[in-house]
Amino acid sequence: MGNLWSILYLAVFLAAGFSAARRFLPDSDLEQTAVFSAAFGLLFLSAFPALFALVFGFNRFSAVSALLSAGLLAGLLFFKKPPSAASSHKPCSPFWLCVMPCFLFTFYLLYTHTLYAQNGGYWCGQSTYGDLPMHLGFIKSIAVQGTFPPNDPLLAGQGILGYPFLCETVSSVFLLLGAGLKFACILPQLVALFSVFGGFWLLAKELTDSLSKATLAYWLFFLGSGFGFLYFLGGSKENFTRIFTAYYETPTNYVQENIRWVNPIADLLVPQRATLFGWAILFPCLILLARFALKGGLHLWPALALLASCLPLTQ
Repeated sequence: MGNLWSILYLAVFLAAGFSAARRFLPDSDLEQTAVFSAAFGLLFLSAFPALFALVFGFNRFSAVSALLSAGLLAGLLFFKKPPSAASSHKPCSPFWLCVMPCFLFTFYLLYTHTLYAQNGGYWCGQSTYGDLPMHLGFIKSIAVQGTFPPNDPLLAGQGILGYPFLCETVSSVFLLLGAGLKFACILPQLVALFSVFGGFWLLAKELTDSLSKATLAYWLFFLGSGFGFLYFLGGSKENFTRIFTAYYETPTNYVQENIRWVNPIADLLVPQRATLFGWAILFPCLILLARFALKGGLHLWPALALLASCLPLTQ
């Protein structure tokens, strides 16, 4: 039941995010509304439980209080008449053809390379072997210790956690609701992934004003990895297969030849939660900043200030 309660809990915050996107960006098309709903939803999910935790501690009471606040905000913003009506819009095919393949592929990587149950224990992929134990320790510790701001579990609680902990509390709250560790870890990451992939494409479209250029920028950024694979093409079959079997001998991070062009999905989004949740809010912020600074969208500053408010404690 904990997993189900967590999904319903998240749905309320996404509803609040949708209402905020509808209120602050009433003329947005389908793609922009979806991305900004995810970004605002993550913002509320990280901020509301933390604000109540400052007074009552990080516990179920704070989690429920945050939920009620998100539900109230969703209702108030939804029924408050937007400044103008949204225009009719057909779905943008390039956006979905770019975002959905990367989203589904990265979700597959998260599910198979993050907390994979095997032989009575949990296993993880190569790029997560260092980061994942740290993140799991933070997520679990925040939910168990109950103090807020949280103490650093790596220092036996002898100091306040110096890591941007709001990228962890978005999962800690689901542990309070009874969700499993793997489920609590991955659930908010799915929303963040959509915001990252969708936000980058919209940012590229905003800056280039071209569907084709935005699509090219998108694939170059997320799939770019240099030509390190050439070092693995010559010689025997084993020389090529070690890409998939050897320890840290990848074409994008082949230190023997001083190649350090890591792939954003494999080396940043999957293992590093501070990068994932930071980019999930950063890219929508940059979209608003571009409109604010370059196109005279002065009315966007409240939305920009709200989204950017939690970035220092997210990443």
